[in-house]
Amino acid sequence: MENLDHFVNCVVGISKENYNPIQIVTKIADYEKLEKEIQLYRSEVSLKKDQLIQLTQDIDAQKNTLNYFKIKIDKLNELERRGFGISELQTLISMLNEIGLENNQDFNETRKRFFDDLENYEEVIRSRKEIDRLKNERKGLEIQIIREREKYNSYPKIIESIMRMIGAGISEEDVVNIDKVLLMTDYYLYKDNQQYKEALFDDLQKYRNLKLAIKNLEDKEIHLRSIQKIQNKPTKKKRQNIYRTKRKESVN
Repeated sequence: MENLDHFVNCVVGISKENYNPIQIVTKIADYEKLEKEIQLYRSEVSLKKDQLIQLTQDIDAQKNTLNYFKIKIDKLNELERRGFGISELQTLISMLNEIGLENNQDFNETRKRFFDDLENYEEVIRSRKEIDRLKNERKGLEIQIIREREKYNSYPKIIESIMRMIGAGISEEDVVNIDKVLLMTDYYLYKDNQQYKEALFDDLQKYRNLKLAIKNLEDKEIHLRSIQKIQNKPTKKKRQNIYRTKRKESVN
């Protein structure tokens, strides 16, 4: 009776067996076995709890992995909607590999530089526009070269003459001097006059040497200018006659 709670529990247990002595004795005889079973069940419950905790952790990890793959799938679907499928991505990888091999770069370094350039895509666009402009300009120059070549090929005699003149030592400065001579002789004013043109050619044939002809024409110009100055300058006798005439008129 020292432990009333224990005694009460025993009475309650006996009452559950309807106070049957045989059942009670049988129950007490199996007590050790029941205790072992209880310990076993408790161990199993503890093990199941640990397994439950582990399963919960695995489920959380799988959920995180599933969410990660879901995000990746969403991104891949978005890329496909924008026209970047597996084939395009494979092409990009192949191009980066080729660029890396050509420049002796690691793939990761090539990829990093590629995406760094994408961050400055505005400058890339401006460079591309400038390249397109230069290409168009080059194409225009190529067309102009073709036209000039056609002109060049259409005047073989003129070209041969120019080549001979260059071979004879006639420089660009000489051509400029010829232009000056033509200006001095009013050739451009009378270029449609056949006789004037023939006279010029006769002079060239007469003097043979082109530089000598230029010098001769310059000398002629200087001579004509000096004559013109003399004609425009009144002589001393003319001044005296003018003075006498004025005196007579004043006397009269």
